[in-house]
Amino acid sequence: MSALFKPSDEVLLHHMHVEMERIAEVMQGKQLHDLETDWKLEHTVTRCFEILGESSAKVSKDLQKQYPDLPWKDMKEFRNRIIHNYFDINYKIVYDVITKHLPELNAKMEEIKSQSKGFGSGKSSDDVIDLLPQINQEKGKGRGI
Repeated sequence: MSALFKPSDEVLLHHMHVEMERIAEVMQGKQLHDLETDWKLEHTVTRCFEILGESSAKVSKDLQKQYPDLPWKDMKEFRNRIIHNYFDINYKIVYDVITKHLPELNAKMEEIKSQSKGFGSGKSSDDVIDLLPQINQEKGKGRGI
């Protein structure tokens, strides 16, 4: 992660929540077969889990201690399995996580959101698009991505 940008816990929690909502939206009315046969759906869902897991890994230890009932380690490890074993993903497991665990996790995230003033006030991942001209300009100066 760039030393210039370290997202706050609120921004990271917002990203986690957005990705859970995206998974729920794209999977609405879908079954395991759809996930296994539609590469666009598979790619969207796995990317959402990558961002969800990466964000969960970056949340401060203090916040993780404040919400010990959230599966911080499991989210990170699930992301790692998807990233490092992209060639051998078991979509039955992914589908089970989506249908059995994600709704409860999303409900807990909603609970945290209602308790936290700053949650969701950061830039959403969609807002990053507005930063692309600035990033590209910095890249030309030898900085940025």
